[in-house]
Amino acid sequence: MIWEHFAPNRNGKTFLMAADAWEAYNLGRIVYCNCPVHADGSVEHILNFPHSHLYPADYYRTDLFNCYVMTDEAAEYLDARETMRDKNRGDLTSFARQAKKRLVDWHYDCIRREDIEVRVRLNPDHVVKTWRIPPDIKKPVVAFRVRIEHKTGGVSEKILHHPERWFPVYNHVAMVRHS
Repeated sequence: MIWEHFAPNRNGKTFLMAADAWEAYNLGRIVYCNCPVHADGSVEHILNFPHSHLYPADYYRTDLFNCYVMTDEAAEYLDARETMRDKNRGDLTSFARQAKKRLVDWHYDCIRREDIEVRVRLNPDHVVKTWRIPPDIKKPVVAFRVRIEHKTGGVSEKILHHPERWFPVYNHVAMVRHS
């Protein structure tokens, strides 16, 4: 299944992807994440539990099966303004078309859906929208309102209270850099 998470900054996109990654890990699935690599080669982990590093340019060439793939700041890799003539970018759209039959749960996030390459953005099974409560990012978050639109036409809504209980699962200040 392909899950697209979109919302303004600091509104719970990475939070929800990390929570879902934690669930997948606890179910025994391999979790992949595009944790940023610094110039000195050190990795700034987004997830604070065992996971493997995999970057979008390598998704298609990796033999992924029955796993969880998390792409934080996907617009860095799937920018709709860039040409698809670049082989790595073309491989990403091919990956998006193959992920479901390989039982890959791919979660990617963006601030604006329009920034995502059209052949990917029109393919998710679920679109997840989140809003923080309170909306002021300078105040501590109390909850996230979540709306999931399913490709089949259904909609799910919920409020996740006390998100701080999940904070140990991920690093909310990691900065993804396009390499």
